[in-house]
Amino acid sequence: MKINRLLFLIVWVISPFFTLASHPVDAVIVRLERNIALLHDSLAQSKYDEQTLRYAQQMMDSLAIIPANAETFNYPFNLWKFCRLISADGRLRIINWNAPLQNGEHVYFGIVWIWNEEEKTYYSVVLKDNMRDLDKFETRYLDAETWPAALYYEIIAHPKGRGSKRCDTYTLLGWDGRDNLTNAKVLDVIKITAKDKIRFGEGLFETGTGMKKRLMFQYADEVSASFKYYPKKKCIVMDHLSPKSSMMEGIFADYGPDGTYDLYQWEKGKWKLYSNIDISLFSSSDTKMYKPPVRQRNF
Repeated sequence: MKINRLLFLIVWVISPFFTLASHPVDAVIVRLERNIALLHDSLAQSKYDEQTLRYAQQMMDSLAIIPANAETFNYPFNLWKFCRLISADGRLRIINWNAPLQNGEHVYFGIVWIWNEEEKTYYSVVLKDNMRDLDKFETRYLDAETWPAALYYEIIAHPKGRGSKRCDTYTLLGWDGRDNLTNAKVLDVIKITAKDKIRFGEGLFETGTGMKKRLMFQYADEVSASFKYYPKKKCIVMDHLSPKSSMMEGIFADYGPDGTYDLYQWEKGKWKLYSNIDISLFSSSDTKMYKPPVRQRNF
């Protein structure tokens, strides 16, 4: 069943067996951590949507009262490497998880911790899953109250200028379990707009119909699609998704990887799209940016 198969994807799961000896945190936080672990166990076993959402909200309530400071910002909370979603510049941390419903849909919960260098202070921002209008998904600026929710597994920091380490804009790679028929991968942007304010969306993604603020790529539930960031080349390599039959164009339950690849390359402050790339020229150890091969002229 999809709900059981996807529970392991919850991006923030507290392990009650994690050794705390090397992390001298306040006893209150230790108790909250254990409480959240128990709530997650209950969420994982729940067979009723009302219970699932109640446990997920109680996890959120417990997390929200943890003080945002240097100790908690860097505290691992769990053993899963991909759950430590902290930006490379150390300014932003995102913690989020999903509540899978019986109909295959998901409700997402999350919190963002922000480090303010000027004030030497941490701020926390609670995210609310409130944006489901796909007609405006690619074009709207959204905020914490209208969060275009997903489970994020990669955060990419973008320095403000050449040689600068300071960032306020970050690209996010995420997963969304749409329903019982489809899943999706999401590319989005989160921007720190004030000491305790964030905004989602930025016109950084090149497409065939212009620049978009965020993108969603939907595909059939029974297949998987790879969207992976390669930091040495500063690019995102993606499975190209297409329907099995041309008659199913636009029916995403029929979509899946077709054996070709697309790529977004970070160039001049934007994500430039390269379609149908030659994957044989690509190497994760190669630090050169991707450039399409030059065709030889026929004489």
